[in-house]
Amino acid sequence: MAVVVPILVYGDLVISGPGISPAPPLRLNSNPPDGPQTVLYTLENDGAAGITMMPNLQCPADTVKAFPLILSSEIPAHSSRLLEIRFADRPGGPAAGDTVECFLTSNSTGVAIFIRLVTPAAQPPLGSLSLSASMSPQTSSQEASFIESDIEANLKLNLTLGGVTLGGDLGWGFTGPEFAIFNLSTFLGIFDIFDQFVFAAPFDVNGVSLAGGALSFVKKRVRLRFDLLGLKVDNLAILENSKFTNPFANNAQALDAVQTPTYRFGDILQLNGQTASGLPLRMLIGICADPAQANLIKKRFFSGRVCDSKALNFTVSRLTVGPLSLGAVQISSSMEFRPGAPLRGVLSLGTTLLGLVNAFTTASFDPQGIALQFTLLSLAQPAQALSISLTDKLSLSGILLRFSVNVAPSRLSFLLRGSPNGLDEVSATLLLPLGSGRLFATLSLTGAGTVSLSQLSINWNQELGRLRTNANVAFSLHGLQQAQVNFTLIL
Repeated sequence: MAVVVPILVYGDLVISGPGISPAPPLRLNSNPPDGPQTVLYTLENDGAAGITMMPNLQCPADTVKAFPLILSSEIPAHSSRLLEIRFADRPGGPAAGDTVECFLTSNSTGVAIFIRLVTPAAQPPLGSLSLSASMSPQTSSQEASFIESDIEANLKLNLTLGGVTLGGDLGWGFTGPEFAIFNLSTFLGIFDIFDQFVFAAPFDVNGVSLAGGALSFVKKRVRLRFDLLGLKVDNLAILENSKFTNPFANNAQALDAVQTPTYRFGDILQLNGQTASGLPLRMLIGICADPAQANLIKKRFFSGRVCDSKALNFTVSRLTVGPLSLGAVQISSSMEFRPGAPLRGVLSLGTTLLGLVNAFTTASFDPQGIALQFTLLSLAQPAQALSISLTDKLSLSGILLRFSVNVAPSRLSFLLRGSPNGLDEVSATLLLPLGSGRLFATLSLTGAGTVSLSQLSINWNQELGRLRTNANVAFSLHGLQQAQVNFTLIL
């Protein structure tokens, strides 16, 4: 489960998730006792045609290991898919307190993910209390007509008693309670158990409370993990109201979901291990559950969504092999099967050229054709990047160029994105550390073949002991677009 932190990326693909500006850096524990940290990101296709996402994530050498769990996935028009990425620090890498910049590319869209290394606390904190306020003027072509504002509070609590950790995640807004998530985690013998209950209120696309705003039971999720003779088993069982979605289209749909819920069961099994020769293998099986489907309530999202069927139908099977080293070349491959859909395969190759850049080629193929993506990333720092995407007809789909200029302690980054129609985006981002805080300022020009000024955003985040602050303001050609401030107190 993760918090949705949106970032606008112009084009057909919108990437959102923790660590992407204007959000504060993703906090990653140094030498985490529980292994790699899994983080969820959403990739939303807001175009009129389906696209094949082929994510590529690179971090500076000897800093952070990052591995997307999906090499390729089809995203239908006006739909979204989840991308799980596992992060872990490298031994002898950056010290606690350092911030690492990684770069995620897919389909000629790219975003920087900032990761802050932190030392795990000897005793986990009791929880956190967050308060945020936002304001967005509703504008006409001439001037602001009125202002929409919102104040939200979020309380997280954790209590450990006799090896059992009880947790709560509670959210409120102007309309009252928005969600309540209760969880229990413990370790029994060889089994690592995580049990979760989710209650939520229904909202429409404008954030208006529906069906009286009352909380209702939405889902229960039980995750069981254990190691069996070197084979890592991860099983997620989900009981869910399949009618509950976010956002709802209207009040009638929300009332139907709350008053006459339809509960369905699904299961996602993952097996991770190595052959006797050391070849990594990972298998995923979904029974009436799809791990790639976005599963949302307001301000929270989860991996895996059940299907709307009484029968426990087979949904998806995926086999991933690698990464495997053959000389200087890293090879990864996966095959995915879904009933009623053609077999899909992905082959990814990566190597280092002249000791200067990392070069990657990803090919996604099915009976309809092959889609290709080529990416070049600088070896020392993935601030320099070139990504070229080709369609299944091997014609140019898009191109992305990103480069940075370091003037210690600041950094100025430029991004250019184009398509066969011409230049679609030009942006410049200034990163300036100031004391214990960081300032981001981004100027964006967008269009379709010809660009024009579209947005200026300024973001500030700072940590003051147990208090974390984040402020963001965005301007368009018509004036103020949005202002937001957030305070989080670690308890």
